[in-house]
Amino acid sequence: MPEVILSMSMSLDGFVCGPDVSKEQAMGRGGERLHRWIFTDGPREEDAAIVLAAMHRVRAVVIGRRMFDVGYQYWNDTPHPLPTFVVTHERREPREEKSATFHFVEGVEEAIADARLAAHGKEVLLMGGPDIANQALAAGLVDEIHLQVVPVLLGNGGRLFEDVAPRLVELEQVSAVKTLEVVHLHYRVKR
Repeated sequence: MPEVILSMSMSLDGFVCGPDVSKEQAMGRGGERLHRWIFTDGPREEDAAIVLAAMHRVRAVVIGRRMFDVGYQYWNDTPHPLPTFVVTHERREPREEKSATFHFVEGVEEAIADARLAAHGKEVLLMGGPDIANQALAAGLVDEIHLQVVPVLLGNGGRLFEDVAPRLVELEQVSAVKTLEVVHLHYRVKR
């Protein structure tokens, strides 16, 4: 069965986006700082190698409706040819774009099940946002967690690992790589 990989850039105080997420500020106030390591002048060689290695294993993506709505303006500018499953309460027909085909499904469980089928044995990337990630963790649907911890304190926004209780999630550390801009942490969820 394809593994589900939760991958997010996170501030040291646990936020994966700033407050007040909107179309004008897709990452919230201050949230763009979380991705400076990859988008400003491109990632450094070591960071790029880590990202590319992970992306070569991925064949489907799961995101939340808010991430789709506020980030849609950027999707067609990004080569993202993977089938993408958008978790929403409003089921729609698939939306074919040059960057990806977006499938709108109800619930994180259905989205991950559909993404696993579409991945044809490869990995499923769960990137978001925090509500969808936390739901998947609470439901026991995540196999690995890849965090890019950015040396910044946002103080507010969307927090990762909130409301995952009452389920205890044990992790095994696979690797930790420190670069100039970020620390890449890789964990496997113990079953």
